[in-house]
Amino acid sequence: MANSSTAGECGAAAGWCSVGTALIVPGDQALVERVREGSKSFGGEVGISSWNGFAMARFCAQDAARLRADMTAVLGRASAGALPRLWLN
Repeated sequence: MANSSTAGECGAAAGWCSVGTALIVPGDQALVERVREGSKSFGGEVGISSWNGFAMARFCAQDAARLRADMTAVLGRASAGALPRLWLN
């Protein structure tokens, strides 16, 4: 991992400071398409793929708030019901 030359600047992940991963089971190509339909609203970068009955979403954002918003959006599209309130606090 490269060292940052300026305090407060991220030294990895192309300048993105927050990264996350979500394993979604079950997951299929229809889920991937639903997530990709909402891609213009993401505050960071989101990649998703599916295989063998599950999906994997990867996230990079400038800060934790954007990462959380993107993860909430993806998990909301993956879930048929409402997300638990604890996840939204």
